Order: sequence, then structure tokens, then C-alpha cells
Amino acid sequence: MSEPAPREANPKLFEALKGSRIRDENLNRLGKRLVYQVHILLKTSHIHLAGNAALAQPSERLVKTIEEILEWRGAANLRHEGDHLYLDDLRLKMDVEGYIGFAEVIGNFRRREIGSVRFSDEVSPQEVIEFAHLWATATASGADALQELLVERGVRHIALDPPVSHPPSVHPERVTQKAVAKRTYFRTITAVAEVMESAKLKQAIGVKKSKRVVQGLVDLMLQDEMTLLGLTTLRSHDEYTYSHCVNVCILALAIGQRLGYERSHLSDLGIAALFHDVGKAEIPLDILNKATDFTPEEWEIIRRHPILGVKSLLRLKGLDDISTKIVIAGFEHHLNYDLSGYPRLATPRKLTLFGRIISLADCYDAMTASRVYNRIPLAPDKALRLMLKKSGSAYDPLLMKVFVNCMGLYPVGTIVTFDTGERGVVIGAHPSPDRRGRPILKLIRDASGREIDGETIDLADPTLSPARRIVSTADAASMQIDLTRFFL
Repeated sequence: MSEPAPREANPKLFEALKGSRIRDENLNRLGKRLVYQVHILLKTSHIHLAGNAALAQPSERLVKTIEEILEWRGAANLRHEGDHLYLDDLRLKMDVEGYIGFAEVIGNFRRREIGSVRFSDEVSPQEVIEFAHLWATATASGADALQELLVERGVRHIALDPPVSHPPSVHPERVTQKAVAKRTYFRTITAVAEVMESAKLKQAIGVKKSKRVVQGLVDLMLQDEMTLLGLTTLRSHDEYTYSHCVNVCILALAIGQRLGYERSHLSDLGIAALFHDVGKAEIPLDILNKATDFTPEEWEIIRRHPILGVKSLLRLKGLDDISTKIVIAGFEHHLNYDLSGYPRLATPRKLTLFGRIISLADCYDAMTASRVYNRIPLAPDKALRLMLKKSGSAYDPLLMKVFVNCMGLYPVGTIVTFDTGERGVVIGAHPSPDRRGRPILKLIRDASGREIDGETIDLADPTLSPARRIVSTADAASMQIDLTRFFL
């Protein structure tokens, strides 16, 4: 059931909310709904003719959303610029769950050479259907050509504008690489989901697709480590296990690269990391998704997942000579460097290097993630400092040093406050060990606390003016800062 239009509820309140944070939050929510509904309508139009009843409900829902947007804003202009969608001048915050819809709508804008679609307040469901059908079937492209066709079909309340040309602020190769990284990340999540489903059904696990996407991650790690590490800040409560497996894979690859692994060895490590939690597929969802503390009996079930993972991984097909490494790494990922942890070993032995790497990456991502039973994660730098204290007991001390060199003292995704009062988000670390405490950041709030789309600054740059000093850090979730918009 939709919320009442604020103007109807209280005209004075509606006017007071204009330009406020509440208004922007509501418009962002409505804007994301608009993108989702446009995505559904365009997909449906590819399947059904304009007169088909299947289009009636999606078109009515879209019109209702447009009406709600118009109540809040007075304009319903969905526009595309770069890798982002805007509701008029409000940049819509994409989340992990809505990635596919956003990506496909952006792709449609680009293919049709359209910059924006403007809906006016008298738009009807029939006009929306005609628009979607034209978009799906017309051979012409470009705003002028498609607008002419819309008018011929009697559509008077939908207007198309051409893309706005801006001088590129980022090198084209960088933009392309970022897009490739995003596609690879989400393809890897899909591959993990398929593996988990096979494990749940106790079927043989095919890994050809997983090997391909991991090889893609390896290529990206060797070309643009900073972009790939940035994607590990993406979180999804509903798909936590899948995104966690992909993040652990990326973090493990970053460590392996620092250790000088060749491409083939990195690929083996990545597969082992991607499959480390496959045993969770057999843990009941009511336990995995429990919002309160686990009982001792539930913890006992949770602690079985490495053993369950071994049983699933023994059904692997297509992994030939590296299967043993992957099975053992899955078994070891909750064993500490001093052999505490679980499962208990009957005979003490040295853990494999894959197992020690994946254990470290697994713990870091778990500490910094907001999960069903852990809504307030640790800030990345605090998680790293806590792990450093356990170096030599829980973690291999050499690998811990490598990991700190890789992540920096302020890992990607850390929110920092400067002595100037400004706030920034860490988007990259320096490869040089002597610059670990001086990361690369993007300014996100000014000294008064106002959100800004600020500049990117390198704290190691001696010419930086004004010189800024980090005085405190925080976790993005606790500050209600959506990291997705900085890394997607």
C-alpha cells in the first residue's frame, strides 16, 4: 500500500519538507522504485504486444509512482549520466539488490542514445505502454527520432532528451575498467549462488563457470587492485553468504598477489576462497538468519559447516589436481594459527598456506560486515587493529603483515574525520609500506556536516593544501552512509 501524498496530508508540512533530508530520502526511495518498474515494464514489453493484459498492472504501478514523485517534486525526470541514474538532479543510490535493474536501464539509455525520460502529471497507463512497446521494438534511436514516433502514437505526456555531453573527468579506460569490475563481481555472486544450490541439493558441483569468473577477478586484481578492493565494501543482508564468499576471494587474491603468486596459483587460491563457506548451504536458514544470539546447540550446528563443506567439495567435478587444496582450505578456514578454533584436530599439524590466507580474509570480512545477528560491524581500521593484536595466535604473523601492507592502516571503506571537520571515505591505499597511514580519499561531507560530492585527495601528496590530519574513524553503517554509491 502506497504512502499518502504529503501535499494531501498537510500542505504546510509538504512545503517545509522541500529541500530537506526527509524529502531526498523519500525521492530516492521512489526513484529506485521508478527504475525497478521501468526495468520490469521494458522486459515485459519485449515478450508481450502492447495490447496484452500482462502490461496493464506494471504500467498502472509505474503511473502511480510517477504521481507520488510529482507530489514530492513537481518533476519526474529520470536521466542517465555516466554510470549513474538521477531523478532530475538527485543521484539515485543504487544498492546490491537493485544492481541488475539499474544496469539494464542504463544500458537501455545508452543503446537508444537517450539522456532522459520526462513524465508529466497527466501521463496515462496506455501512454506508458506505448512508450515501453516503442522502446522495445523501434529500429530508430536518438531522442528526436523516438520522440517523433511517440507523438505519432498519441503519447503527449512523455518527453525524451538527448544525452548531455560533458568533458570526461575520468580517463575512459578507468571508466571501462570499473564497469568490467562491477560486471565480474556480480557474475561471481551468481556463480556462488549456483554452487550453493548444488550443495544444498547434494548434487555434484560444477565449477567451470566459477573458474572463469575467478580468472576474471585475477585479471582485474593484476590490473586495478584499488577498484576491486573497493567492491568488497558492498553488503547485502539478504545475500550475505554469497557476497561474503566473493569478498573473501578478492581479499585472498590481494594477499596472494603480494606474496608473488603466479596467475595460475592465484586462480587456484581464488577458487578455494570462493568455495570456503559452501558447507553453509546445508545449515538451516532459520539458524543462519537468526537475529538474536545463537544457543549452544545452534553454535554446534554452525561449527559443523567446515565438515559439511568437505563433504560437498568431495563431489566436485572439473577441478583435477587442485581439488585437494580446495577441500583442505575449506576444512581449515576456522582453524587459528595456533590450531585453536574448529573443527578440532585429532593430531596437531601445520595449516596449509591457502588455509591460513583464507582464514585471515574470512575473519576480516566477517568483522566489517553488517549481518543479521551483527547489525553494527567494526570500522575497517578497528577490525585490522584487533586482528593485529591476535597476530601469532589467531593469524599467521607474516601474512598479517602482508595484509596490513595491502590494506593500509585505513582500509578501503573507512570513514575518516579530519581536523578540519570534513569527512572522507578511503577509496585506496598506497602500495608503499611507508605510506600506509596516508590513504587516498574522497571528501563526502564538508566542515559543517553537509553532504558533498567532493574531490579525491591523496594524503601522501606533499603539495596538498590545506594539509589534513585524520583525527577519528567510523564505520559507514553506524553513520548511515551508503558506501555503494562510491564503489558502484
